[in-house]
Amino acid sequence: MYGVSLKYKKPLYAVMISGAVSGLYMGIVHLKSFAFAIPSLLSLPQFVNAKYFSNIINAVFVAVISIVLTFILTMVFGFKDDPDPSASKTVAPAAAGASASATATVEQTSSTVASGAKTTKKVFSPVKGELITMESVNDATFAQKMLGDGAAVIPEDNHFYAPFDGVIETVFPTKHAIGLKSDTGIEVLIHIGLDTVELKGKYYTAHVEANQRVKKGDLLMDADLDAIKKAGYDTTTPVVVTNTKDFVEIQPSDKTQVTNDDPLFYVV
Repeated sequence: MYGVSLKYKKPLYAVMISGAVSGLYMGIVHLKSFAFAIPSLLSLPQFVNAKYFSNIINAVFVAVISIVLTFILTMVFGFKDDPDPSASKTVAPAAAGASASATATVEQTSSTVASGAKTTKKVFSPVKGELITMESVNDATFAQKMLGDGAAVIPEDNHFYAPFDGVIETVFPTKHAIGLKSDTGIEVLIHIGLDTVELKGKYYTAHVEANQRVKKGDLLMDADLDAIKKAGYDTTTPVVVTNTKDFVEIQPSDKTQVTNDDPLFYVV
């Protein structure tokens, strides 16, 4: 999910459609599980029962449907989204005396290089806390930057705010993660806690929904950090630029403590 589906989106659509078709078939044939196991081909024996021989046959058929249909749909939809023309790089003004607006939420500065000018944009921290590098996150998916580059915060506050002006692209049903896109084309995933998808939305309160416009500083989510910690989960919050490939580099701030008024990292 995190390494491919969310990163490229179109394979996720294929998985969702295939899951719906497979689920419909399972409902029609009343597929039963006689044990609990993590879903995989190796867990098919959980559907075996001497009284219901057809049950395992249906389970195998569901597995075949899900694999084959997902493969076909992925080939039809493609792997990657087409480039967003509105996310093209912006060249800063050449006038030496030009200054950035102090109220801009995603500020731009320019520095001249051999090939021209490059623009630096700020992404602010969504929450008050301790800033750490992505490599320090205790989760291989984020530490190895499978989703993209960025930074992370060990939160000290239950309130999470918009890091820039933009649009909410996704609010996960489990509320543990939010996807946003800035007005300047930066796509960001805010993942509140590690493995917190397992909480299924417990201890989270969303204040936004998909396709909603937000301003920097708007409240996105409340999370009961104490309850999440007591449930045994790490509250470290990675903030990932999922379209990292569209930029030159991501530079974390040199601050150690941040709030929503402080840049978390710079997108060059």
